Amino acid sequence: MLISQMLPLTVLMIPMFYMENAVGLVDTKIGLAIAHLAISLPLVTWMAKGYFKGIPKEIEEAAIVDGCSTFKVIRLIIIPLLKPALAATGIYAFISSWNEFALANVLTRSPNSATVPIMLNEFSSFFKVDWGQTMAAAMLITIPIVAVFMIFQKQFVEGLASGAVKG
Repeated sequence: MLISQMLPLTVLMIPMFYMENAVGLVDTKIGLAIAHLAISLPLVTWMAKGYFKGIPKEIEEAAIVDGCSTFKVIRLIIIPLLKPALAATGIYAFISSWNEFALANVLTRSPNSATVPIMLNEFSSFFKVDWGQTMAAAMLITIPIVAVFMIFQKQFVEGLASGAVKG
């Protein structure tokens, strides 16, 4: 998983462009979503793996002894214990995809499939940058990130702190 994180994104963009171009996914939202998923999934998986390992097996075994099925153990015990971890990794993946510029610049051509950072880049030209409009647009761009963080703030902080102290 981590080998994919050892390569810089600029090295992965050219093969990703050729693969998506071969199947007709360049300049589509689905193609961009697949590219973001391929880039963020290894690190998110590695982050979540530590949280999954932190859940004691004894909790699962006790639930099974008490009569829970495997599905009930996952639904009633594992998922609630993992909410902070899932929130932390989800917020990380969302912010990294929301702010990503280089890959979206390579894989999009039209405004229909452009991401927010690509559209923000349209406020500047070769000779002039309209700083007032650029800063207003940048402020609007941060609103969804702040909203997501405020909604999941408690879980995010718990997810970050859960790996800090054992006991």
